[in-house]
Amino acid sequence: MKKLITLILTLCICLSLAACSSPDSGENQDTGPGTDQGSSSQVEQQVPEDNNTPSDNTSNGSEMSENNSEEPPYSGEEVSPQKISGDEASAQIQIIADNLSVWLPAADELTYNSYNYAITDLDFNGRIEIIVSSCQGTGFFTYSSIWQVNDTRDGLEEVSYARSEEYSQPDIIVDTADVYLNAAFDEPIYNYIFEDYLRNGAAENYSTLMSINLNGTSIYSNILATRQSVYDMEGNETTTYEDQDGNEITAEEYSAAPENTFSSCKKLTASFGWIYDSEGLIPTLENADLVQRLAESYQGFNVE
Repeated sequence: MKKLITLILTLCICLSLAACSSPDSGENQDTGPGTDQGSSSQVEQQVPEDNNTPSDNTSNGSEMSENNSEEPPYSGEEVSPQKISGDEASAQIQIIADNLSVWLPAADELTYNSYNYAITDLDFNGRIEIIVSSCQGTGFFTYSSIWQVNDTRDGLEEVSYARSEEYSQPDIIVDTADVYLNAAFDEPIYNYIFEDYLRNGAAENYSTLMSINLNGTSIYSNILATRQSVYDMEGNETTTYEDQDGNEITAEEYSAAPENTFSSCKKLTASFGWIYDSEGLIPTLENADLVQRLAESYQGFNVE
């Protein structure tokens, strides 16, 4: 009898140990670096079902697409952005140069506004883009258009990127920007951080921290935090900060919003090779010279 009881107790202990070490046990699951176990990622990210249209959350087509579904935490997978190079890059740059009439702003726009150009591969999908951007007016409104080489490598397709007289896009005409890489998706997502500065007369200044990412043929954006500075008649300044939900925050929390939002993502730095064309020379270049300028711009684009 004693031997039987001892055998039963031994079996019970073995079964208990097996249950604790089971891979289904939540205590042993790895949620990824930088992510608290049991908590969800703070960033809101949406992978579009239809890459040919902006997000359904776009307000009457006047604002950039906003991301509203929760982004999985960074998977921990080592992903290194790889630019295409050699003959493939040269061929795509040639396609962009040959389609100058597609992406060049209209003659009247070039007469009254200064435009800048950059060759990139924002999502590193092997199809490079040309960004055409301009900061206009006393309110410092930024407008950008993006075209990328199409799947068949015989032309360009425009990236959905809402433009409106009422809304300003992020000020992307910068030499460098922070990038937060999330490799949890089948295709890694590169979240670029920009600040949009606006002015309403001399008494009101606004800044918005935003992230944008290119997914398929659409640009998606996410407002991270806002800042408002107002001057009274005596010149005294009052500055307030709010998070993406409209809750008041501190100046330090405003600056830290990107890192806190993408806390489980890998932080990188993007460099851009902007062609600053204040004199409007791009439309006058011969094809070979244009190809050279575009190639130099692409050489200046890196994420590392």
